[in-house]
Parts: sequence; C-alpha cells; structure tokens
Amino acid sequence: MNVREYDMYVNEYRIPYLAAVGDTMVTDDEQYNSPQKIADIIRLLYKVDILPEEHIWMLAFDTRMHMIGIFELSRGSSNQSTVSTNQILQRALLCGATCIVLVHNHPSGDPSPSREDISFTEAVKNAMNICGIEFSDHIIIGGANKKKYYSFNESEVG
Repeated sequence: MNVREYDMYVNEYRIPYLAAVGDTMVTDDEQYNSPQKIADIIRLLYKVDILPEEHIWMLAFDTRMHMIGIFELSRGSSNQSTVSTNQILQRALLCGATCIVLVHNHPSGDPSPSREDISFTEAVKNAMNICGIEFSDHIIIGGANKKKYYSFNESEVG
C-alpha cells in the first residue's frame, strides 16, 4: 500500500483531525532506517533540489520503521521556515506514530545545521521523549542540486 500525505484540520468544535491529501509512490512495506534512504525519498517526492524556499516535513513511522504518513509542516523563505513543537506533537499523536523523522531543506545547497536548527532539534527531541514517541532523526537536505544531506543522528549533534 502507498504511504499517504496528511494534513491536520479542525472540526466545528475545534477538535483536530487528520485527512489524507494525497498518495505517494512510497510503499509502506519497506523499512526507512537510513538517513540516505529518507533523503532520497524526500528529494524524489518534493523535488527538494530545486525548491527556492525552505520546507519542513515530518515522516511518521510505526515500531518497525515502516512509514505510515508524511506531513508538510511548513513553507518558509529562502533561509528560514518555522514550525512549533506543538504542531509536530499533535500530528504525531493523531496518526499513532511511535517514531518520527523531521526533514527540511536548505536551498543554498549547504546542509550544515544553523544554531536555530540545533536548538529546534533539541526542543522537538525533548517533547517527543516526554510523550513516548521516538525522535529518530532530523535530516537537512542541501538544495541547489548538491545531493548532500546532514543527519543529526549520524553526526551525533542534537
């Protein structure tokens, strides 16, 4: 089965719920346990190498690292995009994720994390830890056709 893209909405009582907004060509029978594999999937699905502004995605996984959903959390400017920890946590809980990975792009081509990226990663990791959801990684993909990525997990930063 293909992994679905989801968005969060609120009903007339302001109760949040998820709705599928699209299908991907990614199947849920594969394990996505390497940053390279995740970076390749996001590049393929969203043409990250040619995006002119930063985007942030959350990938939700079950206990066996099978992807259960993708969320586009934010679109920003050429060098910044923002999302709150609360927004991430709500979506992770609503979809039943036991693990998440964050991915965002740097249109400049340099995937090195900024100070803001590092502090944001720490805040999300702490929030997920409190709720019992594993924060597996935060991957920054270099745009401008550089084919580079930075993994906080591989680099042991954050």
